[in-house]
Parts: sequence; structure tokens; C-alpha cells
Amino acid sequence: MSILQRLFGRKEKEPPLPPLNDSTFGELHWNDDSDGWVGYVSCQNGKVDVYLGSGSAQAYPSNEVLELLREPYARFQEFTATALAYLQASDKPKVWEVNPETFVVAGLESYEHYVKTGTYTITFTAGDSGAIWRVNFENAKPTGCGVDD
Repeated sequence: MSILQRLFGRKEKEPPLPPLNDSTFGELHWNDDSDGWVGYVSCQNGKVDVYLGSGSAQAYPSNEVLELLREPYARFQEFTATALAYLQASDKPKVWEVNPETFVVAGLESYEHYVKTGTYTITFTAGDSGAIWRVNFENAKPTGCGVDD
């Protein structure tokens, strides 16, 4: 028992489960910083994150979230091109005064609460900004975009 446990009754944090080896995504690791399971997908610029906001450090992502991301993972290049065109056609980059030519793909993600709607997201960065640009998809079609700054 550690000193913190004895003094404050705090329970030590349990270590995360071992990586999940999935037939589609390969190895997914728990990431404390992003509070989710993270892997990688190849793209033209190398590798970008696949993020599953499902499960916990002691529970693997649900099968539903894994199933939801299998198609966009397998067709990532195609979906990225569609997402980029959708984002560039939007008025939002103009409002934020971002040059659409500076968008760089950052990842593929979904969350447990999006399983019912079948929503997943392709994310981008733009220039020197720390903002994350998102294009949401449902049934392989873009349904909206936005930015998190």
C-alpha cells in the first residue's frame, strides 16, 4: 500500500489492459491523454491516428464502435478526399480565415455515443492553428463540418 493510499484512502490507478489486436485496425493502445483507444491508419502523408472514444483503460472498445469504423478505415484515402472536398466547399474556412489549401488530414475517430447514429469523423489540421477541423459522416456520406479550437 502506498503512502497516498494510507493517508488519503486513495486507490492507485489500475494499469490499462494490454493492447487490443484487431484484424482490421491492428494494435490499439489505451491513451490516457486522449482518454480512448488509439491506433493508426496509413495515408498519403504517412500515418495518422485512429481514435475510439469507447471503453476505458479497463474495457476494450465495444464491437459496435469497431464495426462502425471498419469501412471508413478500409476506404480511408477515398473518405479523406471526400471529406476534404466537403470541407473546402464549406463557408466555415472563410469565416475562420483559413486557407483551404493548408488542410492536412489528422485522423479518423468515433465515440460510443455516436454508434446509434452511425457517425464517424475525419479530422484535419490547418496551417499553424491548433484547431481541429472535423467532417462528420453517416453511411459513407459527409453530413456536416465544424472546428474545435
